Amino acid sequence: ELINKFFDLAKLEIEEYRNKTMNLMFMYPINRKKILMAKFIIVMGFVFVNILISELIIILVLAVIDRFVDIVAGYFTMSMLISEVPKLFVNAGGAALMVLIPLYFGVKKMSISTTIVSSVLLVCIMCSGNSEFSLSTLLPFTITVAVVGLFLGIDVLNKLEKQDVL
Repeated sequence: ELINKFFDLAKLEIEEYRNKTMNLMFMYPINRKKILMAKFIIVMGFVFVNILISELIIILVLAVIDRFVDIVAGYFTMSMLISEVPKLFVNAGGAALMVLIPLYFGVKKMSISTTIVSSVLLVCIMCSGNSEFSLSTLLPFTITVAVVGLFLGIDVLNKLEKQDVL
């Protein structure tokens, strides 16, 4: 699912530069940085909302199934759910910012395939491990990678703003 979000980003940004359709967009009397920032925010918001919704659906399904089959040791309580909410928001926010890392490589090479390959590698690195432990479960690591994504996104935004698309 996360890989599809990276593909959407690649299609939204890089394909427009390769097909020269971004030229038309930059002809409007709107600041170039605002256009690019709006595209970044749309993709990051899409990733954030989709991760939140999918995680909430998984939690609800788990809660319903736990009523019939004992999946969770002990009782599945509301306090267990509430304790996971902050981590859920941090992980969704981190993933939304991590979307910008493959964009950096894709813009550098002006290649959708580079964006997809780098996103698959990023997901493999973040999600490798067993169900109990992966790098994405380490909150400091998730925040660090998200901050790296933010800085790379700002760098891409500045490069694309200055780059002549004609």
